[in-house]
Amino acid sequence: MKIHEKARAYDELMKDIDSFITQLEEHSNSIKEIDKDQTGKDEMGFYPMKVGRLVGSNFGLELKIRKMQGTINWYKSLK
Repeated sequence: MKIHEKARAYDELMKDIDSFITQLEEHSNSIKEIDKDQTGKDEMGFYPMKVGRLVGSNFGLELKIRKMQGTINWYKSLK
């Protein structure tokens, strides 16, 4: 594999990883939006349901996203 082919493959990989991280961030933001849903507010079990099921926690996902971004930024700084 020639150097320009390796560089092209590296650029494609970086684009894919950046796209993946962007999709993960969008998914993380969609989890944050779950608790703003007011569907069924007039029902008696709305608040227990909201506390038990509809409040999403994406703390672990946020940590993984930041770790991937840090690793990618480190690799980019090696150029």
